Amino acid sequence: MAFSEESIHYERLQTAVDAAGVGTWDLNPVSGELVWSARCKELFGLPVTDTITYEDFLRGLHPDDRAPIDAAVQRALAPNGSGLFDTEYRIIGLQENLPLRWARATGRAFFNAEHTQAVRFIGTITDVTSKRQQQEVLRQSEERYALASLATNDAIWDWNLVDNTIKWNPAVQRVLGYGADASNTAAHWWYDHIHAEDRDRVVDGIHAVIDGGQTDWHDDYRFLKADGSYAQIMDRGHVARNDEGQAMRMIGAMQDVTQQHEAKAALRRREADFIAMADNVAQLSWMAEADGYITWYNQRWYDFTGTTLEEMKGWGWEKVHHPDHINQVAAFVQKAWPAGEPWELTFPLRSKEGLYRWFLTRAVPIRNDQGEVERWFGTNTDVTDMRELQNQLERSYQDLEVKVTFRTLQLEREVQELRAQLAATTAGPKPA
Repeated sequence: MAFSEESIHYERLQTAVDAAGVGTWDLNPVSGELVWSARCKELFGLPVTDTITYEDFLRGLHPDDRAPIDAAVQRALAPNGSGLFDTEYRIIGLQENLPLRWARATGRAFFNAEHTQAVRFIGTITDVTSKRQQQEVLRQSEERYALASLATNDAIWDWNLVDNTIKWNPAVQRVLGYGADASNTAAHWWYDHIHAEDRDRVVDGIHAVIDGGQTDWHDDYRFLKADGSYAQIMDRGHVARNDEGQAMRMIGAMQDVTQQHEAKAALRRREADFIAMADNVAQLSWMAEADGYITWYNQRWYDFTGTTLEEMKGWGWEKVHHPDHINQVAAFVQKAWPAGEPWELTFPLRSKEGLYRWFLTRAVPIRNDQGEVERWFGTNTDVTDMRELQNQLERSYQDLEVKVTFRTLQLEREVQELRAQLAATTAGPKPA
């Protein structure tokens, strides 16, 4: 009866082990007999009825694992060893075309009374392929993350929102100049290094995202570097939440955009200088696309015409041209744009008072490195006064010419009269 209860207990235990997917093995180091459960044989691709030897076991392992596993077994069986066996290895199986699997084997050696000979070596084997695959995926992911960290100048941060600590990638040292101690910091370290004028806005903004159930955040601010200067930072982050929606973690990246920020500021200054210069020159100025579509006028144009860019952009300039001249002007520029050569033309433009004044228009093409016209720059110079002066001069010349003509005719008459008088005097009195 006792034997029967023991057998029942063993069968129940074996059933539970089999249900858990765990194989069992039992090696007699003296006789060399090896007993495997059905699960062990399944992992090696053997039928349940097959017998197995220790040499078969080694042959079913990956070639690179056979020697290390055999050495681990021998250490466990050595009288002066720990008697424990715990290792992982790859199984190629004892049949062809079996998939490679990973297994974890644990066991214990039992010795005789004198502890001079191992008499039994028993243990379990568990398929850990899935775990190994997950570990490999994680390893590759961490490797990609490490490589990406080296390849980028972004300071990548990982904020544990539970304990309020932040881990940083090496860029915090490489880009911002801090030492290795900055790789793990409390959140207040980040707060304290934000410029005082930006701090409240940035901290309040990121906590509004975290506490408000949102997932994405971004902001721009100044951040104190180790050398005491401030870097212009573009920062963005993503909040990870658990199933209950609680914020657990936030991962983001700080990018030093100081150079881009300075370049944009310099560009804005240059644009401001250009606009100030263009708005204060005497001429009306404009810029157009390669096809003549005008995109910009200086302030002088708006002051003279009383128009806006919305009214004038593109071909809106036709609205302020004199109706007697617009067709001629339009026909001229339609040929001038594709020709791509500097040109000039004189025509009248209507002022905001409704009066027309004459302008000399000059346009020059602006080319790219390939010599293609990218846009045009043009000026309109008021020549009304000059034209009136020219007209006055022409009228004066004409008046002068008339006066000279009349004077010449008068002189010719006087000369003729003198010649007549002289002739009469020279001839003397006629004889009687």
